[in-house]
Amino acid sequence: MQRDFQAAGAAQPDRKINHLLDFPLQNLTFGDLRNNKDEYGSYNLLSLIRHDDFNSGRSADFSHGHYISIARVQNADSSSKWVEFNDASVNLVSEQQVQSDIVKRTVVALLYERDNS
Repeated sequence: MQRDFQAAGAAQPDRKINHLLDFPLQNLTFGDLRNNKDEYGSYNLLSLIRHDDFNSGRSADFSHGHYISIARVQNADSSSKWVEFNDASVNLVSEQQVQSDIVKRTVVALLYERDNS
């Protein structure tokens, strides 16, 4: 995904694009891109990285701010939970928080794993 905008001739991106990005937590398929939906299987979100720019009136960009990771962690009983890694702070987050507008607006990378079940 591309979250930056670079004007023609500019040496660096001018600003960050903060549009909402909808993404599935489970069952991502490439069926719309290929004729055979089952050829590549389905994928579940494993982790994401988001960028908070702490914009205070400036044009939002990647030269300021902070990166935060959210990952799905597997428990011993095969259940999973979502965990946010923010420097020294590690917190449990809900599925609703993972799909909140703030995450959809600030996500810069999504990592999926193939569902082998």
